[in-house]
Amino acid sequence: MKYYVDTWSRIDLPTVSQLRTVADGKVIQEIERADITELQKVGWRAPEVFTSLARDGKTEIWGIIIRPTNFDPKKKYPVIEYIYAGPQDSFVPKSFSPYYAMQAQAELGFIVVQVDGMGTSNRSKAFHDVCWKNLGDAGFPDRILWHKAIAAKYPQYDISRVGIYGHSAGGQNALGALLFHPEFYKACVSSCGCHVE
Repeated sequence: MKYYVDTWSRIDLPTVSQLRTVADGKVIQEIERADITELQKVGWRAPEVFTSLARDGKTEIWGIIIRPTNFDPKKKYPVIEYIYAGPQDSFVPKSFSPYYAMQAQAELGFIVVQVDGMGTSNRSKAFHDVCWKNLGDAGFPDRILWHKAIAAKYPQYDISRVGIYGHSAGGQNALGALLFHPEFYKACVSSCGCHVE
């Protein structure tokens, strides 16, 4: 019981397995590192991790940006946000995968994003408490600031054309985006939304 195998990845780093000591976590030896050379040869690229500040001006909001494989930095792209803002978890992918369903939408000529606004889980109590008796908030003030920060950094990000979609609670969130923030979100697709009056 002196050693353990730590297998980990990030959305932008393929899986690594390392042998470590239990006492201090020191790496004894790298066992294996996934090779994505062939993926990259066919145009695959990892989603970009992007952070900006929340409505409180101090909390980081985390999300990902997925671009089409034929991305042209001279063009402007409409944006699609995938949302599920239930308070029971956080939803932005954290581990490596060679395929994300959002990539298929990006290939149609969009920039596709996913973000965990305040009110989702796995952060601080204050972060989570935003949704207490207020599911309609869905982190939209944070999401909108996050979008604006991306647009300020990347001129290709057409912030005047942002749509949103989700399923179940995400369907409720998507419709909420259009109802409560029509100045920002221009279209939504709500699938099986659990809408409440």
